[in-house]
Amino acid sequence: MKRKFRPLELLLLTIALSSAAADKALNVMTTIPDLADIAREIGGHAITVESIVSGTDDIHAVSVRPSLVAKLARADAVIEIGLDLEHSFLPSLVEAANNPKLKREGRIVVSEGMIPKDVPTVISRAEGEQHPEGNPHMNVGPDSGKRFAKNICARLCELAPGNESLFKANLKTYLAKVADKEKEWKAKGAKLKGVKFVTYHPDFVYFSDYFGMESVGTLEPKPGIPPSASHTAQIITRLKEINGTKLILREPQYSDALPTAIAAQTGAKVVKIAIMVDGLPEAKTWIGMIDANLEAIIKALE
Repeated sequence: MKRKFRPLELLLLTIALSSAAADKALNVMTTIPDLADIAREIGGHAITVESIVSGTDDIHAVSVRPSLVAKLARADAVIEIGLDLEHSFLPSLVEAANNPKLKREGRIVVSEGMIPKDVPTVISRAEGEQHPEGNPHMNVGPDSGKRFAKNICARLCELAPGNESLFKANLKTYLAKVADKEKEWKAKGAKLKGVKFVTYHPDFVYFSDYFGMESVGTLEPKPGIPPSASHTAQIITRLKEINGTKLILREPQYSDALPTAIAAQTGAKVVKIAIMVDGLPEAKTWIGMIDANLEAIIKALE
C-alpha cells in the first residue's frame, strides 16, 4: 500500500531534496589555471575545480593522458577559453571521455561575447599555427577577468540553479575586487605606454594593448614556427634601431637561451612573464598574474 504524504510533509520533502541538490558540489574541469581560479571565486563551496594545464605548460602541446580522460568522464562541466586555444587537446579528451554533459550543457566557453584581436584575413598553412577566430590568449588581458567571471556565473547558475544566489553574490564581490585592481593597474601601468618589446609567441597582445605598449615582433617568424637564423637577425636589427628601453618578454615555456643571446647584442632587457596563472611563483591567482607581470615589467624599466 502506497503511503499518502500530507501537504506539510510534501513541502518538507521538497525542501530537503532541493537542499541536497544544492549541497552536491559541481565537479568542474578547466583548461587553464586562470579559469580554475576565477571559477573557484564564483563557485565557492558549491563546486570543485581542477585545471588540465599547468601555468608553465605550452598550451599548444598538451599531452592527452588517460588520467585526464578519466577526470573528464566524471566532470559536470569543462570551462575553456575557446577561439581554438585548446584545439590541440580538448576535443580529443572530450571525445575519449564520452561524457554527454561536456558535449552539451556542460561546455562553458568564457570568450563568448568578447571581441578577439588579430583576426586573420588570410587563412593559410604558410602563415603558421593560425587561429581563424582571432588571437585566443585573452586571459592575459587585465580587462578580460570581468567578462570571464560573468560568463562562468551565468552557466553555473544554469547547471546548479539551487546555488544561483551564492554564485551571483560571489560574482558581485569578485567584480568589485577586479574593478579596484583595474584602477590600480591603470595608475601603475601609465609608464608602460609606448614601451617597445618582443615576445617569443604572439600571446601578450591583450596585456600590451591595454597599457599601450608596442610590439616590434616575435621570435617566432610565424606562430608555432621555431625561430630561424634569418628572422632572428631581423629582430636584432629592429631592436638595435630602438632608442631607449626595449624589452624581450620571455614566456616560461620557452628557453631563455635565445632571448639572452639577443639581449646581449641589442641592450634589451629580458623579462620573464606569466601567460597563465602559476607561470611565475607569485602569480597564484588571475589577479596575481596581472600584478606579477605588471611589476616585472615596471622593475625592468626602472
